[in-house]
Amino acid sequence: MKEKILRATAKIISTNGMESASTRAICEAVGISAPTLYYHFKGKTELLSAVTEFAFNLQRGKKLSGRTSDAISNLRYFWDEFIAFSFFEGELHRTMMVSISQGNSIEAGYGCFSDLVAEFECLEKSGDLRYPALQSAQIYLGAAQGISLILMAHSKRSKKDPPLSLISRDIVLNGLLRPEEF
Repeated sequence: MKEKILRATAKIISTNGMESASTRAICEAVGISAPTLYYHFKGKTELLSAVTEFAFNLQRGKKLSGRTSDAISNLRYFWDEFIAFSFFEGELHRTMMVSISQGNSIEAGYGCFSDLVAEFECLEKSGDLRYPALQSAQIYLGAAQGISLILMAHSKRSKKDPPLSLISRDIVLNGLLRPEEF
């Protein structure tokens, strides 16, 4: 039941924004009563935290399903998946970022970042990285988040990934990797 509630809440947020995820709307979508909802989640804050964790786990699972043994390819894929998620699931992505910015500890979010650092550590070990792995991962993620915000602000455009994302991804990776590796 908990997963059903999380999926319904995530769908409501994705479709109509966080403000639309009222207790009534969630209960109607799942076909439960408010006491049942509160049996699983103490309140809306706990529910939104759980939805954020759930969304990060979904994003992480998709990202890891496309992982290969080539760190550079993985970083390209991770970027593309992150941008696609933020673009196509903009409201859910916003909810996730708000939760993090409010200081909520999201284990799956840390897991996503750890996966990213691990790819950069592979490149660092092979001598292909210009900067330390952690710093490179932070730069990469900051750039991806910035591009995602730009694309979400212009979401009235086509739902295709604009070249801006691909160009930015390659510029960031080119700047982090030793020239002969890119």
